[in-house]
Amino acid sequence: MLPMAASTEELIELAKSKDLYKALLRQLTKDFSLANIELDLDLTTEPRELKRILLNEVQRLIEEEKEQFVNLLYIVDLPENYFINNANKNVLTTSEELTFLILKRIWQKVWYKNFYT
Repeated sequence: MLPMAASTEELIELAKSKDLYKALLRQLTKDFSLANIELDLDLTTEPRELKRILLNEVQRLIEEEKEQFVNLLYIVDLPENYFINNANKNVLTTSEELTFLILKRIWQKVWYKNFYT
């Protein structure tokens, strides 16, 4: 059964505990790259730094590049309504919630790929 977490920090710790943190970083980089978004990540990126980078990038995309953000949601395989339903909230709150949803979905990809291969 897929192990889940209730927050971004817990999810990152879960990935580390399952020795899937580097796979998570690779998948994040891949999915963002497919959306033509450069993330400043490498396999040595620390968990705290990962959270900061993701949060800043999601916030930037929401504020400045909405179409590109919707494209990222499509690539990550999250419904656009996650963005639409959060559009009237504070940008920081929205960014934090959507960062967690993106990370959670990418974690699912990584875990299933590892579990079934």
